[in-house]
Amino acid sequence: MSSSRSTLTNKQAGQLFSEIANSAEAINWQWLHLPVDQDDPEALYAFINQMRRAVMQIGWIADKGAGGCGVMQVRGDAENWMLSPLTNDTLKPVTTEEPS
Repeated sequence: MSSSRSTLTNKQAGQLFSEIANSAEAINWQWLHLPVDQDDPEALYAFINQMRRAVMQIGWIADKGAGGCGVMQVRGDAENWMLSPLTNDTLKPVTTEEPS
């Protein structure tokens, strides 16, 4: 978890809440209108992955709002929300020791 010391204006916070609500509504609509053949594993996997990405986006927006309000974040920035743990570990800076 990480925290941020910046603060958001009411308008900025409201815009983030609106993004969260719109994303949640999009997911709700998709689930109600399940557009894939449930007997096709590949199509179902693609649909579930699409919903997972949308949920991660909602989490990132919520964390941005929480940090902007001075509240503890769950994962922090977009990289922590959108990229897999393996990718995040791979992207960490590599430190090499100078030979002595």
